[in-house]
Amino acid sequence: MSRLWIYAAVMAGFGILFAVSGGFFSAAARLINRRCLGSLDLDDRVVRQSLVVLFAANVLGCMLTVNAARVDTVAKGYLQREDYGGVDYEEVLSLTLDGETREFTVDVLPRTYTEKEVRQILDAAEAALPGAVLGEEDPDHVTGDLTLPAALPGLPVTVSWMVDKPAIVDWDGKLGTDVPETGTEVTLSADITFEEEVRETTLTVTVFPKLLSEEDRLDALIRETISERNSETDERLYLPEEIDGRAAVWTGTGTDAGRVFLGLGFVIALMTILSKLENRRQAEERRRVSLVLDYPHIVSKLMLLLGAGMSLRRAFEKMAGDYRKSLEAGGARREGLEEIVRLCTDMANGMPEIQAYAAMGRRVPEARYKSFAALLGQNLRRGTGEMVLILEREAAEAFDERRKQARVLGEKAGTKLTFPMFVMLAVIMVILMVPAFVSF
Repeated sequence: MSRLWIYAAVMAGFGILFAVSGGFFSAAARLINRRCLGSLDLDDRVVRQSLVVLFAANVLGCMLTVNAARVDTVAKGYLQREDYGGVDYEEVLSLTLDGETREFTVDVLPRTYTEKEVRQILDAAEAALPGAVLGEEDPDHVTGDLTLPAALPGLPVTVSWMVDKPAIVDWDGKLGTDVPETGTEVTLSADITFEEEVRETTLTVTVFPKLLSEEDRLDALIRETISERNSETDERLYLPEEIDGRAAVWTGTGTDAGRVFLGLGFVIALMTILSKLENRRQAEERRRVSLVLDYPHIVSKLMLLLGAGMSLRRAFEKMAGDYRKSLEAGGARREGLEEIVRLCTDMANGMPEIQAYAAMGRRVPEARYKSFAALLGQNLRRGTGEMVLILEREAAEAFDERRKQARVLGEKAGTKLTFPMFVMLAVIMVILMVPAFVSF
């Protein structure tokens, strides 16, 4: 509390500043900026924000100092011990003797119980013990398993047990199978330990044969019948053919591994078929995209060759020959030019030129190739002289279609990159947050 004058001085300074400026943060910022910080050419908003931060920091620091002084028990002359069963800790303090200051470590041990409190806890444990052992059982007529707890809820004690008739009630409180029908008394001895004190107490109960449900009774009868049917020296364990006068038919539960593998086989077979269908669909889509991208190149090159004076057939043969040389040199496969190669092969094998164009139109699923084949057949039949002009318009439209296709492919590529970006974001979040959590 002795340092609160610092915060009071800062608050007094703010009060004087506000009084002189005739306002609050904005007016005070203008005053300081004009009188003291004019050479720095700062904006008034920057000075105002700085004043707000300084004021808030002063208020928060004052609150923290007051709270620290409120919970500081050293100034009041004591250190708080941990409650019963707590842990000891060390507190480093500053000690001044005769004007000389030094550091001193004080060991603060947890609180211990008084003798009266120890007796009260032992009394409470002794009173709670019968209820914890018996539950809802009647001590004069016990027909169910007992509970012999090593600890009692809500009480800091430990309990150890001794049983005078382990064949009737075992060390876990379970009833045996040799309990007389008329019942027998069993003495349970407990040592209740707390701090350094040990209190001995006994609990006497009368135990009768355990009440069994129909299912438990049948289970015990089956086990007994199996035990009577076999000897411990036999190599095999024989299953009885009759239990309690009823015919017994035994079957193994077997294993579901066969059905599991059968189901797994169906799943794998289905996934294989679906995978093949998906691969075929993707291959067809790749072929379609390649055909669309190759079409402008085919039309523009055909236009140039026809303009140079070549015939249609000779122009296609030239294109096919250049493509074969490109493949031999390690070039990429192009679906559109593959169709041109097949077209030239059909014509080289004796197929009429017009039928070869029609066959190409039937083979290729793209509409532009079909119209292109129809255009070639029409030109061959009518011998129009406007073929080059028609190909120029077709090339322009094809290049426009190719730009659209390239834009679609770019959008798909961007979509595929979204998942890796999310993965990278998750990794960055983990890198930033894990150290923060570990430090707490």
